[in-house]
Amino acid sequence: MERLSKIINVLKPAELQLIKNFYARKNGESRSKRCQLFNMILEGKAKTDKDAAKKLYNLKPNSTFSQLKKRLKEDILSFLLYLPSDNKNESPFLSAEITARKLLIQGKVLFSRGLSDEAVSVFRKSMMIAERYELVDLKIPIYDAMRTHADLKSDTRSYADYGNRLKETFRDQEDLLKAKEYNHVLTTPEISSRPNSGNNNREISILDKMKSGAARSSSKNIRYWYYTSAVQCYVNKRELDKAYSYCLRLLNLVEQEPACSSRSNKAGVNLELAKILIRLERYDQAIERTKKAIKLLHPGIARELYAWEVLFLAHFGNNDFHEAGQVISKASKYRQIKANSQYPGKWSFLQANLNFVQGRHNESLHTLNTNNGNNGDGNGWLLGCKILEMLNIIELQEYTWLDFKMESFRKLLQRLKQGNFTRCKGIYMASILSIAYNQNPINNAILFY
Repeated sequence: MERLSKIINVLKPAELQLIKNFYARKNGESRSKRCQLFNMILEGKAKTDKDAAKKLYNLKPNSTFSQLKKRLKEDILSFLLYLPSDNKNESPFLSAEITARKLLIQGKVLFSRGLSDEAVSVFRKSMMIAERYELVDLKIPIYDAMRTHADLKSDTRSYADYGNRLKETFRDQEDLLKAKEYNHVLTTPEISSRPNSGNNNREISILDKMKSGAARSSSKNIRYWYYTSAVQCYVNKRELDKAYSYCLRLLNLVEQEPACSSRSNKAGVNLELAKILIRLERYDQAIERTKKAIKLLHPGIARELYAWEVLFLAHFGNNDFHEAGQVISKASKYRQIKANSQYPGKWSFLQANLNFVQGRHNESLHTLNTNNGNNGDGNGWLLGCKILEMLNIIELQEYTWLDFKMESFRKLLQRLKQGNFTRCKGIYMASILSIAYNQNPINNAILFY
């Protein structure tokens, strides 16, 4: 039931209405039951299989109920492709891919029924979209279909042309896969987070290969992966000016090129720029970039919550404590806060730091103690919370209490290797704590993990 509910909850109003209209015009007990189950899930009246089976059949979940769920899911997935693919809520890239795939399938159906000329007309439409958006995996079957048609018509020139296009597309596909693999290597934490010279040399070597590949190819997607990798590489090396420069190139690419352009990509690059600007202490610009990203993201998704976190850190570093508090208030209302075991601990840690930096030490301690269950060893936030706890106690001059907490902290350090703790998370917490304690560590820290 959980998977089916997730699918129904992401349907857009037009899709919901289309499904309702379909079931309203169809008779039969099977479709009636599917309609009932659909409405029950949509209205929140069926949280579990047991609830739904009881209401529909007055029985426990059985094979009949499982088949009903399966058929409802198949109906819903079919309707996802039924609506026009130029939906303004979709990214241009996704809309283009859906349209091109539909046209390809339609052309193949026409071709299989002997209407080869009509099929080619449809294939050409699909081909224009696939070339504009660099849909490499679609260009291959399209070119192959066009070559087959040329062969049937004894058009040797077109046959050779599409054969050459196929070879070039296969090379593009291989180069794109290499670019993605290089990016994976550069952004794997086990590799990129180790600050030794061997790994640094390896990163630069890989980046040089990506640069050569991007210069050799006309593919905008290959360039996208090169710029993305360059940003990550120079952030790891703490060469923030270079990282910022490549990030601006990346932003221009996702704003100008159809093959790379989407609201999600634009939001992601603006967030990356904001994170770099925070480390450069250009907080006002970081705030502006983060707000742009939030406007581009669909409301309520987990990534928007992450954007609010970046906005908090920009305000926090800029001493905009009132605005930082407003961000926490908004973030606390997100359902995603409870969807991941890491989130409650992280946001209570941020709130406690905000209280601390404003001199509200008792409130900071209260926040830490109230959310102690969210900050245990299991989610990895206990270390930062214990350090902040001791800083509060120092400010309150409770030195006897401090002795006890220091001993507790020593025992915690002994347990860290068994807990869910990473180097990047430790640096993240140290960065926040250092800002709160009027130091300036951002230039020497990896801000986000």
